[in-house]
Amino acid sequence: MKLQPSFEPLAIHRADEEEAAQFLGAQLPSYGSLFLLNDGSHYVCASTCSWHEDQGDHRTPSRFGPLRGTE
Repeated sequence: MKLQPSFEPLAIHRADEEEAAQFLGAQLPSYGSLFLLNDGSHYVCASTCSWHEDQGDHRTPSRFGPLRGTE
């Protein structure tokens, strides 16, 4: 993944196989999908992609469940 702490605005696009091959070259994920954020300036390889806007910091509990490093 390649991310930044915040996005203004945020646009998420699931890349098709051709886009993923162009973007990642030989590093195609063996499972999941490539999600391009803001036309490919950032990306996530994942089985699914969800987002939620909050006003917390990196220690704020995640809306997506308990994650290591959060309280």
